Amino acid sequence: MTDKCTKSNPRNQVNIPFFKIEQSRKADFTANSGMFLIAELVKKLGVLEKLSELNIFQRKKIGEAVHILTLVINQHTGGDAILDTQYVEKDGALRTLFGDIHIPAPHTSGDFLERFTEHSVERLRRILHKMQEKQLKRLSKRFGRKIIISLDSTVYEVYGDCKENSSTSYKNIFGYHPLLLHIHNTGELLDIIFRTGSDFTSTGADEMLRYNIERLKSFFDEIILLADAGFFEKSVIDVCEEYGVNFIITSETNAPIRRRLTDSELLWLMPNNEKKQGNRDTKHRDSHTFNYRLESLKESLKKRNKYLKIRGELEAAEFEHTVPSWEVKYRFIYKRQRIIIKDLSRQSNLFEETEEYFYHGYITNIYDKPIEEIIDLIDSRGHQENFIKDFKRGLGTVHIPTKHFFGNYAYFLISMLAWNLKYWLLYIIEPELQIYWKRFRYVFIKVGAQIVKSGRYVIIRFGKNFGRVDEFMKWFSCLQEPISD
Repeated sequence: MTDKCTKSNPRNQVNIPFFKIEQSRKADFTANSGMFLIAELVKKLGVLEKLSELNIFQRKKIGEAVHILTLVINQHTGGDAILDTQYVEKDGALRTLFGDIHIPAPHTSGDFLERFTEHSVERLRRILHKMQEKQLKRLSKRFGRKIIISLDSTVYEVYGDCKENSSTSYKNIFGYHPLLLHIHNTGELLDIIFRTGSDFTSTGADEMLRYNIERLKSFFDEIILLADAGFFEKSVIDVCEEYGVNFIITSETNAPIRRRLTDSELLWLMPNNEKKQGNRDTKHRDSHTFNYRLESLKESLKKRNKYLKIRGELEAAEFEHTVPSWEVKYRFIYKRQRIIIKDLSRQSNLFEETEEYFYHGYITNIYDKPIEEIIDLIDSRGHQENFIKDFKRGLGTVHIPTKHFFGNYAYFLISMLAWNLKYWLLYIIEPELQIYWKRFRYVFIKVGAQIVKSGRYVIIRFGKNFGRVDEFMKWFSCLQEPISD
């Protein structure tokens, strides 16, 4: 028997109340009270003291640390552009969490970025790297002195030709083409090199790797580099060999390699992946949902008298090959899938196999790991694309702020600091947690509370019906503990 919608059963009805807007003259509230965790972390790590070493102003009305922290707060609270710092300035309770910080006007923050030169950008980059050292020590203990790093590039589109050094990229997109180096295990950014749009994927990658590998060597005994085909370059391989770094890089499938792949003596086997084999025996529930995208594709191909192509079972093989210009022999691992076609013009549900294959392979200097482990490791590099997308959209770096090249470079380095503060916080309070920015803000930052100044303390007072007070108290307690070296 179903409940009736009556006054005696209020759960089945919604009564929208009447609203009235007022402003409190005593209490101070913010929707970003979770920023007190970031404030505590900034204090704990001595971030402001380190940023003050930048020293690019001769006459200081607003210090460099204040400018940089303003942009970091703006990104953490969801600001997509420098203009959004005006909302940080109007949030008095949020400013109280950072000691009544003075928030510069948006055009003042823009002027600050435009003061950067090649020399001062490099100084900021070194300061941020020095700040990262304690976290690398923590990761060294956590991962047993082994680390995986992932190198990639991405294109940022700009409109108009007013941005300095912007140019057309290999994707025919006008803009910039920065290099990003992530810690694959966690997502933390190790480094960013800002480049013009016309730079090739691997331009400057060897110098970037050499500098960062030297940093990592103090903390890690084993380093593995993952990269895509854009970094299939001798200069990148040479840096890895020079420093004893293992690498797995997507290979180019050129004519000599293709001849090896079609050699009748090459042994192709199905990878012995226990997880995948276990999944084959698992019964999946049929949701009986209609795949509209597949049917739309079929209709489109049918109108153009084309075939529907899918890939068959995965096979893998390995061989040693010497790239002629490198004069060094390396291990190549390739996987292939037979291309299966279906003629949509015929009334048949049968697919026909062809003698055509899809090939995808990797070059590596790792000889002590089986094929399955190498493939699983490089396939997991797809996380890098998610990190880059989250850095663009989640952190709001998709908006290029100034017309000056080094000002934009500085903004990306400041964004790297904002990005890493999230990870450094999680290392302390929730080490195993990996979440994207949208979720991070929802769980940790976007929490309403009353902010009260009382003597030497600032009190974060949550509402009486807020059920997560114990979580925030636990996290704050973790931040109070000293960082062990």
